[in-house]
Amino acid sequence: MPVDLAVRGGASLVKGGGVLRSYVNQSTFVMYLHIRPDDLDDDVAWLRLLESPTDTESLQSAWLKQFEARPNLFFHEIYHYWQGLQLPFLYKYAVLSHRVVIQAYAEMAKQNRPLREWDCMLPELYRLSLPVRVFFPEDLDGTESTCFMMADPAAEVPANSSTWWDFTPQDLLETAASVSEFQVTQTAEKRIDPRAFHRWCKRRPAYSDAFEIASAALGESLALATIVPIVNGAFHTSDPCRGFIELLGILRISVNAGLVDLFLSYPEPRQWVPVVNGMLDQMKFESNVEDSKLLGSSYHRISLTNWLFATLNNEPLEHPFLTKKAIEWQRRVETKPAYSVLLAQPAWAEEDSFWSALYDLQPPLSFVKFHGEEAYQRVISTGDTDWPQHHLKRLLTIYSVVHRASEAGIDPRNRLCHHLDCPQYGPNYCNTYPAVPRDFTNCQFPILHEKLSSHWVKEG
Repeated sequence: MPVDLAVRGGASLVKGGGVLRSYVNQSTFVMYLHIRPDDLDDDVAWLRLLESPTDTESLQSAWLKQFEARPNLFFHEIYHYWQGLQLPFLYKYAVLSHRVVIQAYAEMAKQNRPLREWDCMLPELYRLSLPVRVFFPEDLDGTESTCFMMADPAAEVPANSSTWWDFTPQDLLETAASVSEFQVTQTAEKRIDPRAFHRWCKRRPAYSDAFEIASAALGESLALATIVPIVNGAFHTSDPCRGFIELLGILRISVNAGLVDLFLSYPEPRQWVPVVNGMLDQMKFESNVEDSKLLGSSYHRISLTNWLFATLNNEPLEHPFLTKKAIEWQRRVETKPAYSVLLAQPAWAEEDSFWSALYDLQPPLSFVKFHGEEAYQRVISTGDTDWPQHHLKRLLTIYSVVHRASEAGIDPRNRLCHHLDCPQYGPNYCNTYPAVPRDFTNCQFPILHEKLSSHWVKEG
């Protein structure tokens, strides 16, 4: 039986005038949720829990019930985590950027400068934000050409092009998450209805840039049905933007030539995953060898399996919050075929596989910040990570400092601390340090950073 998330708590992201705000860091793949009292059910009980600084267990239990009652509110960010588990380029980015962050912290520590003077350039961490410009030119007789043209964002728009876009790998990921969220919160007849999608986008902060590009090539109905599988396919290459455009071009040519008429005569859910895999097989790559670079790679196809079991100096090359569950997803694919198409077509997934993934394969570490008056400002952690707490604090201290020092992977709105008077608040090197005390003078962030940086100074 296909999943129908629309019947679980409704499809609205808004309650009591408040909007649930969330964020997944695509280096750490830690999820951050920012909520206010009017975003929550049973406000009186929540406020009572928030006033009790020591009753963390009850607060975590209440939060779990909140999640179980309204899972649709959290699907978008969990889907971003699923992308990290299943998309080879994104998994590779997370693993390599994790190494970049650790190395950057060590190098800055060896300079033995005050924290406020820490800065670095980490172009690799901007890889998901690098834009390309794409044109949809027209032939001299006014008929549309069969494919797009790509160029640098600074390039001038050709005179024969009536339509153009700038987009990034991040735009592709966000569009896929928004379309998937739309589809799992709609009844079956609306999931590929462009009018329903446009109405849905107007009611909430949704991303549709890549959908607009796909619509120009394929028409809105076919674009809505294929955008997520095509985005996923693009992230099986070393250049997701180029892969996306090439896949659109192949499908457009096939549609115009009538090569997929029989396939398109069937209703959704059509088997788009093997179709996209077949298109990837048709593409011409510059290399058949995978590399470990985030920038400057020859255009090549990427295998998730190769990265899940990659080694460096005979040691597993792993990610602290992705590898374990990514391997678990792959294990489930072997026994439950529904997992092989779950990321591409979650709205049509078998119900037991969908709910199992939603509960079992969500981020192993999340932080929930409760906003409001001073007495109600709280941060709790949730998840099933088996990392010891002191190791987590060290790792998140390193990430927090490096993201601020490089100004990469940092969202200024994603602040866990609310202590405006703290001398650390303005510089913001503690931006995602999770252990926020009631009194900022008791914060362990400066002490922990000093211990960590001193270790690397001694190591030389």
